[in-house]
Amino acid sequence: MIKLTAWVKIIFAIIILGLANYFWNFWEQRKIVDAEFANVPDLSAAYEADEEIAAAKEKIADKNLKPAQIFAGQHKGAKLLTLTFDGLPALTTVNRLLDVLARENVQASFFAEGGNAILRKEAVENIAGKGHTIGNYTFGGLAELHKMPQESLIKQFCMTQKALGIASNFPVTFFKAPKTEYTRELLQTAGACGLKSAVQTDYFLSEKSLSSDIAVLEAVGKIRPGSIVSVVLKPPIEQIVYKEERVDLPPAVDKQPSVSTRSKPFVRQKNIAELVERFIKVSKAKGYRFVPLGEMQKGEEQQSVNIFAKAAERISLLFKDSLKAKICYAADFAELRKQNGGALAEELKFVLTTEQALSYTFTGFAKPEATNAVLDRLAKLQIRGTFFADANDIKKQPQIMRRIIDEGHELGIASYPKKKEDFFSVCADIANTQNLLAEQWGVKTNLVKQPWGAAADYRREAVQALGCILIGQNINAVQSRHKDYTSANDILPELFGRFVHSLGRGWIVNFRMDFYTHEDVCSDLLQLIKEQKVDNIAYWSFEDDPQKNPANTSEYKIKPVGEILQNKRFRYTLPATNIPPRLRYANKRVYAEGDSFLEAVGKRYIGTPTVNLDANTLGFKQSELRHIDTKGVIHTKQPVIFLGFDDWGTDAPINQLLYVLRKHNYKTDFFVLTRNVKNNPNLLRAIAAEGHGIAGHTDSHKPFALVGRGDRMYSDMSHKERFADLKTSYKELERITGDVRVDGRYSLTKIFRPPTLTISKDGFEALFNNGYEWIVSGSTSTHDYAAKDLREMLDSVRAGLYQDGKLIKGAIFVMHMSDQAKFTARALDIIFTENAKLADSDPRKFFVGRLSDYLTDEYRQDRREASQSLRKS
Repeated sequence: MIKLTAWVKIIFAIIILGLANYFWNFWEQRKIVDAEFANVPDLSAAYEADEEIAAAKEKIADKNLKPAQIFAGQHKGAKLLTLTFDGLPALTTVNRLLDVLARENVQASFFAEGGNAILRKEAVENIAGKGHTIGNYTFGGLAELHKMPQESLIKQFCMTQKALGIASNFPVTFFKAPKTEYTRELLQTAGACGLKSAVQTDYFLSEKSLSSDIAVLEAVGKIRPGSIVSVVLKPPIEQIVYKEERVDLPPAVDKQPSVSTRSKPFVRQKNIAELVERFIKVSKAKGYRFVPLGEMQKGEEQQSVNIFAKAAERISLLFKDSLKAKICYAADFAELRKQNGGALAEELKFVLTTEQALSYTFTGFAKPEATNAVLDRLAKLQIRGTFFADANDIKKQPQIMRRIIDEGHELGIASYPKKKEDFFSVCADIANTQNLLAEQWGVKTNLVKQPWGAAADYRREAVQALGCILIGQNINAVQSRHKDYTSANDILPELFGRFVHSLGRGWIVNFRMDFYTHEDVCSDLLQLIKEQKVDNIAYWSFEDDPQKNPANTSEYKIKPVGEILQNKRFRYTLPATNIPPRLRYANKRVYAEGDSFLEAVGKRYIGTPTVNLDANTLGFKQSELRHIDTKGVIHTKQPVIFLGFDDWGTDAPINQLLYVLRKHNYKTDFFVLTRNVKNNPNLLRAIAAEGHGIAGHTDSHKPFALVGRGDRMYSDMSHKERFADLKTSYKELERITGDVRVDGRYSLTKIFRPPTLTISKDGFEALFNNGYEWIVSGSTSTHDYAAKDLREMLDSVRAGLYQDGKLIKGAIFVMHMSDQAKFTARALDIIFTENAKLADSDPRKFFVGRLSDYLTDEYRQDRREASQSLRKS
């Protein structure tokens, strides 16, 4: 009986405590969300937001009001993370976190409650002073904002905006709320209060996930690259039920998915700094880089478009209205850092340009003899380069600086990494060099180069904050093993290997002049690279020498990198924008629902004589072969032929093809193997910019059909793998060339050529379901990659052109743009020249067409006479 009474007392005590806790929490929550916020202690008139609230209510009625947009992570493969903290903790905790972030060179975002911003103004000031982003977390850190009446929501946002603005002296545009659905009404209301973005967290860190290195490793393994990661420092205050009526709003401009409403983990503050530091270190060890909120969404093209405008704006802070530099103090750099918002400069390894030009850059002035030898050689070769010098070089080598300027070369800023440096010391170093160049030599430049090593984030931030451009290189001609080499001929093959036959448009080659023991090695090497990797790009024949023929425009020039950057005629940005809807990738079958697959094959496949049931064909029955074309010609009455260049190559063979086609004013088609295009997008862009058709040829070059044991056909890719390969290939072509339009025609097409010309039923289904419209093989394969000499190549082309002394109208040639196709450009030049001399009445006379001009919706490969009657588009 005694034991039972004791248990009853314990249960009764638990119930009493539970009820007390419930009513206490209820009362605290009700006070925080009270319409007038009367519980905020000593709220001075400075924090009143009556005017802002009234203005927001007026904006709500504006139909043109732009709502806040949902801001989520960018999961595009780059190993980037953005770190955010939800809820403003005590000042000591904030300072510990700021120390960790400073040590690790990480810019984060702090979402603060308006009430806490008033009580902990110094904490907000410290966050803003270190350049971190501050966001709106409502006045009391409320959850489930979508359940609040509009009037209360406006007060929450506006009072928080006022409090954060006073504390940080910086405009706040981001907001976040736990367990909240970002409805159209909520986004519209936020937009009226001056908030532009509603942040959506991808992954919440819990105390358990930060408890050990192993736990953090497991957590990092679950995070997708490009995610916004959040640490919740204060538990959200649950929403209580309101009885006020909701106010209807017009729909938001765009409809975005809502955030998850599940509970979020809460991390206690006592050891949060140590736990966050552990997470950052482990993430960096796994290859992740932390970027400020919004950096992942800026896009390469936006940085490229605005790079000169930003540079001019920020350099004006240094130079004012004259060449004499303004002295910059730490306060100036702090202001620049604040304006920059944590953005990091991207190292420019090559310039996005289609100009037939590349750059030589030079560092290292410790050996004046070597520098003068380089300048002598550049003068002899009529090359202008870019020389990067630091303040010490400028002071110690005035004669060399004068010679560089007098001979038309470009000067940039060399910034060498130093021990115990930070953002401010790097800014001072760059600004000091800018000042010296401006004061002593009248040179204004925003080109910065770190001569060796990977640039730390604080260095990249300094370069960006100063409005400068960080120049890298994609060919570094300096390798430690070559220091004592005496001959450039021994260095060259070790630099480039077997497969780099030439340099490329927009490429940057870097030389260190004072590196080699023998002072002439650098100058010898720059000449040898020009002779063997640049001069070979030009088209040359006995009848057409670029040195003698002014009309031969096939040569690549070596220019200062700044000159190439400023040539807007050839510059472009990635990814391509303004792509017409019909050319955008679509996981959508090209033929109508009522049409059969075999009907689509009959209409849309232009075949080849090598395809039959016993070879090169997989999955088709004998009865289905009648739908498959084996002629490989376009049905036309016009004397037109089509050239299709397959695969990929370096600038040398492709530039020579482009010149020959340009010389004879022909446009044709390039079937691009995209696997290596990402290493040289400029070359693909140049093909498109000259008006040629860009067509697909897979990303992997795996054939649709292979021959196995007993001559049985098989495929080494599943349908899923094949589908993904075709999708990757097209999206890469779209990314680089989707917006290129020449003479009213877009260069990108949805035409495809199968690797090795083999076909399969599964492959065709994957093509049609990826949105490809035409599958084109060809009537003749020149096998130019195996031609032994020019005569053999000429015979091969002529055999595909004529039959019984007459032109084969609509003939399609399978040719290649690879480095192995050594005689293709020369053979075409000869044949085109012969053709130009023929009379128009000659049955051998032809012109070259683009496939997309003939393969219209009305064209059908299975209806020869109807297609022949069609006119060229």
